[in-house]
Amino acid sequence: MFILAVFLLAIIAAYLIMRNEKSKMVLSKVPSGMLFFYSMEGCPHCDTMQSVLDTLDPSITVFKITLKSDLTLDYSDDSEEYKRLSKENVPDGYPMLVTNGSKHTGTMTEIELKKFLNISL
Repeated sequence: MFILAVFLLAIIAAYLIMRNEKSKMVLSKVPSGMLFFYSMEGCPHCDTMQSVLDTLDPSITVFKITLKSDLTLDYSDDSEEYKRLSKENVPDGYPMLVTNGSKHTGTMTEIELKKFLNISL
């Protein structure tokens, strides 16, 4: 029984380490001062997050990447550099925000978003 418990703990630890490494890989892929917003067509949580993003100061550059129902990607900007960088990031859920070494999956309020972006409240 003890051996089984140790084995299960080792599997859980390996999973958590791999999951943590995967999230670290995403963080360096967004240019400084940018916010990449990964969304999915028809996702109500993504629509909610878009409404929160719409309250941001226009000086914050948001690059939106939308996974469409036909599994193609739609971009808010024609920048080939942003498109290339966005493809290097693999969303672990939708909506997902990536900026300045930070990642968040799921919705957030306007206050939470400003804290995430380190904007004075």
